[in-house]
Amino acid sequence: VMSPSNTFPVYCDMETDGGGWTVFQRRRDGSVSFNRAWLEYRDGFGEQRGEHWLGNQKLHQLSNQGHYSLRVDMQDWSHAHRHALYQSFRIDGEENQYRLHVAGFSGTVEDSFGWYHDQHRFSTPDTGNICAEISHSGWWFHQCFYANLNGVYYKGGRYS
Repeated sequence: VMSPSNTFPVYCDMETDGGGWTVFQRRRDGSVSFNRAWLEYRDGFGEQRGEHWLGNQKLHQLSNQGHYSLRVDMQDWSHAHRHALYQSFRIDGEENQYRLHVAGFSGTVEDSFGWYHDQHRFSTPDTGNICAEISHSGWWFHQCFYANLNGVYYKGGRYS
């Protein structure tokens, strides 16, 4: 349990799948750049009711005080909804570069996040990781990525 001196506000989704989900990342329109440095990803950025990243240190604190699951909800340009659910979710501390731990997948998408990014450390463009530099974002990279929800926000259509 977090101590009273170490509390912080979070946005809680009380509608999706029974509610009670802490929203640590949200992207809706590309209004907030996720091309950020290590310290910004560590501490968080954006506005909780809008586009934001809660912060890796806060994710670590939250996910290590009990058993947590992770739900990733996505919507494509034709408004089709998909989700991924992991029964177990935890982030290591900064000394381990916020290594990701996910397990127990179910959902309506393929498990590209868990099977490819699980057990990998978080990197940002300023840490010397070429994948972070190429994708202009922070993420749990493994030989770049199959899933990167913090990458460049494309607004639909075709890109080359």
